[in-house]
Amino acid sequence: MARPSKHDGAVFKRNDGKILWITYRNREGKRIRESTFTEDWQEAQRKLRERLQARDDKLLEIVRKGEQLQSSTWVDFSWKTIPSRPSAPRKHTRPICAPVCI
Repeated sequence: MARPSKHDGAVFKRNDGKILWITYRNREGKRIRESTFTEDWQEAQRKLRERLQARDDKLLEIVRKGEQLQSSTWVDFSWKTIPSRPSAPRKHTRPICAPVCI
């Protein structure tokens, strides 16, 4: 039987920079470390709480994959999945007139 952990997760700073990192365990017990991309302690704590809540709600993998999508991938995905609206037929059409010479 595995030893129970004292904490759900932690915020820490690596020796090579100022950016804060978080560490926590997923539902299978695997330790996950990821950058918060911020130097603000409160913001890093908020991100850790969001991750732990997503883990408890069984949404962690969805949240992490959504953040990892690059903008070009997101655009390609949205173009393929969002149905296009057919253009409405024009109600008023202008007749084609020949120029009038005076």
